[in-house]
Amino acid sequence: MSSTNLAQTRICAQSFTPKTEKKLQNLCKNHCNMNQQKLRAAFMLSKLWPKGSKIRIGFIGDGSGTPRTSMEQLKTNSNFNPDPLQKIADTLTPIELFKKVVNERFVPLVNLDIKFVDNLIDANIRVSFDPNAGSWSYVGTENLDIKHPEATMNFGWIDVGCYIHEMSHCLSQLHEQSNPRGNPIQWNKELVFKWAAETQGWDKQTTQTNILDMYDVTSINGSSFDPLSVMLYFFPDWITLNKQGTRANLRLSGPDVFWLYHNYPRSDITPAEYYQKIYGENIEDAVKQSEQEAKRQGSRPFATNLIIAILVGLLVLGGIFVMRSRRK
Repeated sequence: MSSTNLAQTRICAQSFTPKTEKKLQNLCKNHCNMNQQKLRAAFMLSKLWPKGSKIRIGFIGDGSGTPRTSMEQLKTNSNFNPDPLQKIADTLTPIELFKKVVNERFVPLVNLDIKFVDNLIDANIRVSFDPNAGSWSYVGTENLDIKHPEATMNFGWIDVGCYIHEMSHCLSQLHEQSNPRGNPIQWNKELVFKWAAETQGWDKQTTQTNILDMYDVTSINGSSFDPLSVMLYFFPDWITLNKQGTRANLRLSGPDVFWLYHNYPRSDITPAEYYQKIYGENIEDAVKQSEQEAKRQGSRPFATNLIIAILVGLLVLGGIFVMRSRRK
């Protein structure tokens, strides 16, 4: 696969400490009962930051050697609706862009004390820009267990959607493909392992943790699978059993915003006010859009329905033929 194609299929890894990984083995299941709540986005309850927590962000390196994702790359394999900040991304340094994303997308919405610091020793979130390490972040308060001066977040490529995605991990939001509520993705596991090895360089355990495992419904605070969540990446249709993959998303969905606010509520703004200001849209319409897309992805394609109808018809005819044969 060419480097260009690889750049278009990159996904990040959510990271946990070894202690938490052991707990996750008990929490992650291949099948969970579905819950009928309307809002969506999955947060790990035990890793939420206490309200008003001081989050201090410092940088390891300046990101000058880290590749930027072009608009052409973003158009491939995504629901191409980039965050407005992407339009000015190339005019800012990687650090300037990250600060702008955090200050304009998260600081106004969540009840957390988020600031940037110059001295790395004062930072409990340490951002590196290693282009060979992929993009990843520790989840929520897991960051506090990582010793100085190790990074708690890394960017292997730079674009606004990736910045929003990793910062959302930092605030305890999980990968949407791991959401057990209403998840329609039917993985072909062997093909998933093959695809992840070829495109991400992941071993089977990393793939299992980041793609295949779903969390127990009692361990998360959110609701049904949101196909428009910024926490969902592109997965090709050929690695699923029902040939329905997913598209990557480049901005916060309506449900993303509702649940960030729900977990870290503040009194001076509402999700509706925030969404109108940032995206110029009615958040209720955005939520309905996510719901409609979820229904579309959850339904079988026409060809599949036709095949099933033919098979059922053949079974019925076969049953009638057997019954008549027995009567004779």
